[in-house]
Amino acid sequence: MITIFTMVFNRIFYTLFFIFFLATLWCGSLVPGNSFLYFTFAFVVNLYLFLGFSKKKIFFDSFLSVFFWLGFWLKITFRTIFYEGKFNESVGNYSGEPGQFNEAMLVIICGILPLITLSLIRRKLFSAQSRQEDNSFGLSHIERFYFENRTLTLTCYITFVLLITTSNVYFHIYQRGTIPPQNLPFVIYGVYAWLVSFGLSSVAALFLHFEIQKKEYPLFNTLLFIFESFLSSTSILSRGMILNSSAGLFGVLSKLIELKKRIRLKYLLLVTGSFIVLFGISISMVNTLRLFSYSPVEIKKELSVQSIVDSNEKVKLLFIDRWVGAEGVLSVASYPKKDWGIFKSALKEKMRNGSISVYDSTFIESSYNEVDFSKHHFISIPGIIAFLYYPGKFWFVFLGMTFVGLIGWGFESFFITFSGRNFVLTSLLSQIVAFRFTHFGYVPSQSYQLFGTLIITIGLFYITDKTLMIIYRKEDQLLVDLE
Repeated sequence: MITIFTMVFNRIFYTLFFIFFLATLWCGSLVPGNSFLYFTFAFVVNLYLFLGFSKKKIFFDSFLSVFFWLGFWLKITFRTIFYEGKFNESVGNYSGEPGQFNEAMLVIICGILPLITLSLIRRKLFSAQSRQEDNSFGLSHIERFYFENRTLTLTCYITFVLLITTSNVYFHIYQRGTIPPQNLPFVIYGVYAWLVSFGLSSVAALFLHFEIQKKEYPLFNTLLFIFESFLSSTSILSRGMILNSSAGLFGVLSKLIELKKRIRLKYLLLVTGSFIVLFGISISMVNTLRLFSYSPVEIKKELSVQSIVDSNEKVKLLFIDRWVGAEGVLSVASYPKKDWGIFKSALKEKMRNGSISVYDSTFIESSYNEVDFSKHHFISIPGIIAFLYYPGKFWFVFLGMTFVGLIGWGFESFFITFSGRNFVLTSLLSQIVAFRFTHFGYVPSQSYQLFGTLIITIGLFYITDKTLMIIYRKEDQLLVDLE
């Protein structure tokens, strides 16, 4: 079955490659700036995407390359071919002049080249799939507890997921674009934010990894992982269910291939079909919930079925426009007063309800100036490459992205080692790191909170495993003494 899967994948790959190649040629004849620079930009972005899915990949590169491909190549190419280079989001001072376009292309090239260089160097040293098996940091005692109490464990987990997601929807504890209740203790807010963002998914990834070791196609746990992502994403009013669920499924696929297990067609169809159906339901539900949550009280009474349908229709362009990248680089590159002062101000930015971001107030005409900040908090995101270009220095972008690549590499090494080579969990958490850098630019100094939480998540699993180890040793010793 792996042979058939590989054959189908190769055909899809070469078909898409041909389409993208034609689109690149078409766009190159329409861009306002230097066509050679655009072709170089397209080559660099697509090369990074190719390396991100080659045999000796790491998950961080896989997801960051996809985010950059969607946010840069797809968006610029699509908007140039079909919308005369006009963007749906604000691009600040960018007016389509050749010099502005060329500068933006150079910035993106400088941002992705160090990632490609690191990827090529790393192939000689490290990859998630090529390392020797190392169980010294495996979570074998959690695995033992799971299989000895499988039904009870899964029942408790499902109940807990339903409790957390339902209460989050009802009490609006942690939801995208909304301000949490002021009387809510920070600890409760933080725990809820962690659980619905990736905490619950991490536990499901742990269970799924255990099942993969035993079965060729762990259907129930795979569907459970998808269903948890559906519930958590919907509860936080996010249309990003595709992120955590696809990351986990990519980890499942990678692990099955590494273990040389069969990928049955029935399993593949059921998982894919369930994912598509739940993702569609999630989009529709989130759009409806957002209309009722974000609209003023006097308008909520007048919301009709047609307004909900219109909201769902707007989702069609989200596949192109929701990805961060092109607008940020274009707006920063075309800004005439780039300097270190803006960069320092952005570094010092603090999260404050009731105000827009440094990027919104400096580089673009923000669409969030009229937002009711007493209830909602919306900001625009420049992305890591645009953020690093605040001083207007190409060398700083190159150096900064080298550091980003090293950080992603370091985190993945930590995840893969201390999770006992759990590809599902490593893929999930590496996607979160890649997503954070893609959406970098707002309160960057507080990134340690997310990164620290990722480390704590692995730490909690490790501590739990060692605690169970002590308990099981005492139990085993007691049995020996009784004998």
